[in-house]
Amino acid sequence: NSPPFQKGKYTIRSIFIRETMDSIIPRGHYKRCSTDLKLYFHAGGDPIVAWDLGIPRSTVAGWRKADFSGLLGPYDQNPHPTVELFTRFLHSPMGQEIFRCQMAVTDFFLSVLSAFKPPKTVFVPFKNKLLDLVREFEPTFGFSNAVKLFGFSPSRFRAWAEDPYCPLSLVGKCLKRHPGQLAKSDTLAIKKLLSDPAVKQWPLISSYFKGLRVKSIACGLTTFYKYASILGFSRKSPRHRRKNHVSGLRASRPNEYWHSDVTIHKPVDNVKAYIYLVTDNYSRKVLAWKASLELSAKTRIQTLVDAYRRHVQGWHREGTISLVVDGGPENRPIPVYDPETSIRKLTAQKDILFSNSMAEAPNKMLKYGYLYVDNPLDFKALVPFLDKAFNDFNAVRPNGQLGGLTPDEAYSGRFPEDFVPKMKKSEERARRFTENTDNLCPTCA
Repeated sequence: NSPPFQKGKYTIRSIFIRETMDSIIPRGHYKRCSTDLKLYFHAGGDPIVAWDLGIPRSTVAGWRKADFSGLLGPYDQNPHPTVELFTRFLHSPMGQEIFRCQMAVTDFFLSVLSAFKPPKTVFVPFKNKLLDLVREFEPTFGFSNAVKLFGFSPSRFRAWAEDPYCPLSLVGKCLKRHPGQLAKSDTLAIKKLLSDPAVKQWPLISSYFKGLRVKSIACGLTTFYKYASILGFSRKSPRHRRKNHVSGLRASRPNEYWHSDVTIHKPVDNVKAYIYLVTDNYSRKVLAWKASLELSAKTRIQTLVDAYRRHVQGWHREGTISLVVDGGPENRPIPVYDPETSIRKLTAQKDILFSNSMAEAPNKMLKYGYLYVDNPLDFKALVPFLDKAFNDFNAVRPNGQLGGLTPDEAYSGRFPEDFVPKMKKSEERARRFTENTDNLCPTCA
């Protein structure tokens, strides 16, 4: 019944009731904001940012009027240069706009890199610059995050840091630390071989076997492809859109299967020319050819007679020659079997299950390897051009499908061991090791 004890303006009873109610009804969850965010709005930051973050206007207004002079940071007597720069950045709308544009450009190029996914070898010449950037970003973002900015793994950057880029090596590896790579003399030999105008229309595998035959190079085929691509001599063909089929018709000896076909080519004067071919299945050799301005069975039969007289008549042969043709009108007058020449006609996909794709191979070789490279002016210039092209294909250019032999050598029954010498890998490895370790490497120096 006594009056309540007064303590300030609150009674003990009111304090007891308040504490009791707080224990029964929990208070709401309040968001904690960082000091950087408070300083941003205190320095005059954009209020739209507060709206996006769900911060009340009254809270932002309190931050603007608050006194942050007691904080250790931009408002002390001797501010840190980095903190002072940050404060000036907050007070500069133009600086924020420039930074926003710069980040937009950065995001664009990162999205382009992630979409196209260039090979990691593209960045090898810029290895040292990337390492410097990672070291610069590491104190701010940490090593793992700094590496992720460039889309690389930490292990790759550690390997690059231990083995920096070497300007004397085409692959960017130190010659002394990696002496097994091709030496400078080897790369010069590859460059000289591929720079020869006589082989500019050859596939890389033919140039490779020529280098082995003349003993100007001594390396594996994969290594040759790699260095040819680095030197800028990669001859990439368009991606195949055809399905992969089973292996076609394969002969076990010369003159077992012949293939005949006609291909059309238009020189610069746009006059249609028909090129008749007879090809041996075993050796890929073009046995006979003829260019004409008309499509006729007479010309087709004449090429068969020429092939028989040049390569079969008067020579010992085994069995019957099977001639594979398509269903074109120029092939219909050819007899099914000629007893004088022992040539039996087989229509592709009718008498046999296989197509006449072996005849399409020399057609593709002729067009993409010779005619489309140096297109003759007219039909008069086409005939001597074809004679030179077929001579190069039959007698000069090594064929990768024949183990480095030319079609003439394969047709005569030779073997790759007769012309393509075996590489002495141990001796070549020792020579490269000596030549590479004797170089004055600027990285190691």
